[in-house]
Amino acid sequence: MATYDNRHSRFVARAKVVLPLLALGLLSTLFLFYQGTVDPNDTIIYADVDVSDLAQDENIKSPRYAGVTEDGTAINVSSATIAPSQSQALAHRVETRFETQSGLVVDIRARTGSLDTAQRTVTLSGGAVLQSSSGYVISTDTIASSLQRTEISLPSHVTAVGPFGRIEAGSGELMDQNGSYVLDFQGGVRLLYTPSN
Repeated sequence: MATYDNRHSRFVARAKVVLPLLALGLLSTLFLFYQGTVDPNDTIIYADVDVSDLAQDENIKSPRYAGVTEDGTAINVSSATIAPSQSQALAHRVETRFETQSGLVVDIRARTGSLDTAQRTVTLSGGAVLQSSSGYVISTDTIASSLQRTEISLPSHVTAVGPFGRIEAGSGELMDQNGSYVLDFQGGVRLLYTPSN
């Protein structure tokens, strides 16, 4: 057995044994007096979401995409949520803004959308509405747009309200013609002209 030649060494040697035993006694007393049972199925009070759904979903909240096309149009795309995948990302409550160098601003809103990173296109669907700074409001089912050039395609039935009146057409397209942007309607175009006062 080790011998200790001073009082301090003897105190340290005893403390090494007594203090851990004292801590063990306090912990066992705690468990003895605690009589509640823990239910592992109980949810946390302040959690508003289902944790199992969160673990399965791979959604990103409030994502934003910003870029510039080859012809100098600034593009901003935002949505409430987006679920990424290998080639396409599916988004909900999508808003897109195009700001051309000539000053034309086009805002598009839709319930859903998909971003194709390989083709560099964005497709908005589910009650898509296009509003331009030139005074046009266009409603359609689907709007497809390139992220490389200023090209907006309206492949399904189009209803447009503008400064001159109302247009209904089978499809439409917004395209760049030598720096000026033209709305071209096709497929059974009907115009209800409203003359200005």
